[in-house]
Amino acid sequence: MPMSDGKDMFETNFFGATRVSLAAIKFFREVNKPRGGRLIQASSIYGIVPGGATGYYSASKYALEGITKSMISELDPAWNIKITLAEMGFFRTNFVKNHTYTVYEHPAYTDPQLLGNVTCSLLANVDPSMIKGDPDKLAKRLYDLANLTEPPRRVMLGSEGPAMLTPKLGKDAAEREKYASWAEGLTFDE
Repeated sequence: MPMSDGKDMFETNFFGATRVSLAAIKFFREVNKPRGGRLIQASSIYGIVPGGATGYYSASKYALEGITKSMISELDPAWNIKITLAEMGFFRTNFVKNHTYTVYEHPAYTDPQLLGNVTCSLLANVDPSMIKGDPDKLAKRLYDLANLTEPPRRVMLGSEGPAMLTPKLGKDAAEREKYASWAEGLTFDE
């Protein structure tokens, strides 16, 4: 993907969402009577587990996850503002039905087994019926989420999320344990 397209993706997925979030928080804090409100941040499983050929998209969602967690940690509980990261899987929307995306291929990556090439092939030839997520059911679930008194800070929506996250968590934990000692011995000798 050209970097200009990546910048556009960040402008929408990160900077656009951040501007809206900050405006919503200000409104909830200063205008709403009684003070408070609910903000559901549209994230993605790719904001936790990147996929092949999704580098800029995944990075924009990782960044959104980071800024949202920071916002959550900075809120005064007295403001009664609740924010949830909705980490969505795959849903059969017009994005999929109408192929409203571009599949980029790079000549250096020729091995068809590479995850990026597998993803590109799937996207180029996707049959919408392969996507099992129902956007109407997602909307209902988001509505239910918005009405929870004590909502979670993050929630996975779509069966792909847990299936993709569980192996990643195991690999991450094993690697952290293997290299845990690398965190030591890095202070000044005083």
